[in-house]
Amino acid sequence: MTAQVYRLADGVVLESLDGTMFAVYSGLSGETHLLNETAVWMLEWLAAPGWHHADDVVHRAASEASVSEEELRASLGDIWTTFVHDGLVLRRAGPSTAP
Repeated sequence: MTAQVYRLADGVVLESLDGTMFAVYSGLSGETHLLNETAVWMLEWLAAPGWHHADDVVHRAASEASVSEEELRASLGDIWTTFVHDGLVLRRAGPSTAP
């Protein structure tokens, strides 16, 4: 069984606009996107070496924000597909986290 794992794409540049909104440039798509601090926080986690399970990133984000994982997932919507589509992260099949 496999799960999706992610990492930040090469060439992504993050620039704070006002502390709550960020301009994020994708070297893959050549486009700039406006993202909130939660989305950028997740991209920063994905910048760590290696591939990361979405569940692990969401768990860390929820813990640091003192919200439930369910609440965070609801607020993020389909962020992973958006990140991949916008050229901000790469996705591949990885080992399952299930026993």
